[in-house]
Amino acid sequence: MPVFSSKLGLVQGMFILLIFFSFYGCTSKQDLIIGAVIPLTGWGAYYGTSELHGMEMARDEINSAGGIHGNLLQIAAEDSKGDGKEAVTATQKLLNFNTPLAFVVSFAPPALAIAPILKEAQTPFIYDAYIKSPIQDNPYAFKSHFDPEMGCKLLVQYAQQKKLHKKLGAIFAQIEYNQICLDAAKQLEPDLNVYWYNFGDTDFRTLFLKAKADGVDTLLILGWENEFIPFFTQKAEQGYNFNILCGTASECISSNTLKQLSTSQLNGVIGTDFAAISEKPFVKQYKEKYPGASEANVLAAAFGYESIQILATALNACSQATKECLLNQLSLVKNYPSVLGTHGFNHQILDVDTNLYRFEGNGWKLIS
Repeated sequence: MPVFSSKLGLVQGMFILLIFFSFYGCTSKQDLIIGAVIPLTGWGAYYGTSELHGMEMARDEINSAGGIHGNLLQIAAEDSKGDGKEAVTATQKLLNFNTPLAFVVSFAPPALAIAPILKEAQTPFIYDAYIKSPIQDNPYAFKSHFDPEMGCKLLVQYAQQKKLHKKLGAIFAQIEYNQICLDAAKQLEPDLNVYWYNFGDTDFRTLFLKAKADGVDTLLILGWENEFIPFFTQKAEQGYNFNILCGTASECISSNTLKQLSTSQLNGVIGTDFAAISEKPFVKQYKEKYPGASEANVLAAAFGYESIQILATALNACSQATKECLLNQLSLVKNYPSVLGTHGFNHQILDVDTNLYRFEGNGWKLIS
């Protein structure tokens, strides 16, 4: 009887070990985590929330097609509130508890704040911001979104060619991307007048008054939807007829702007933006899922979708999902599902076509 019991125990033990290894020892399947440090509350929530929606749509599309080498892609999102300090806290939390293979980050202050942290952690990240400084001496940083140097040159060159202005001015928030724009614009217009305001302020009345007193008839401005709505509203209230050069067009005049101003108050505005995406299947799917989304929401979602598709394509090229392989592959990715018509990274900057548009009637028209 004791002999029988010991044999039975041995068999049971071997059976349990067999089950254990069947589930845990003979499979390498795992969730592949991408961290997202984006504004989900505060002034930038309209962008961050939409970007997350786009990321989730890309994730669902990838996972429904079998994932990445059979592994499911997951997104771990934390709220940056568009603030550098909050972004640092969010990043450290994700690094400590989720061990992401890569990050997606929105806006300049968070990108600047967490760039050294992710460099030390040897973790690649794609950031949506106008600035280029996070990529300096940082092989783990990859920039997407608008290029203020190129965009501002296009706007000023067009204004010069069409003789739109006698005196050019600029209304700029005190933030790095506007200094980049100013430097580019001054190469073409050295005598450009600049009127600065603190980033986050939305009262432009005094600046309009100063520009008018200086004989400025055309204004250059870069910013976000929450800045442009009061900008155009106050311009109309004060009866000023400045010509406006703005970037990006989708932020400058969106459907939310049109709810508050008539098209006659906006016609003739010149904007620079990415290739038109309104006819893309992604945009139709997004608007069906999120009715009432503005152009700014759609663009944010497109960048979120794009970032995940790029990361997934890079991971698919890796035999093992490691940060080192992902980093090496990011620079090589060219062919992937793209909403924006991008062509991959060139010296860590996403190659995105930039065009000029004029606002006419009820929307933006491509300037040939």
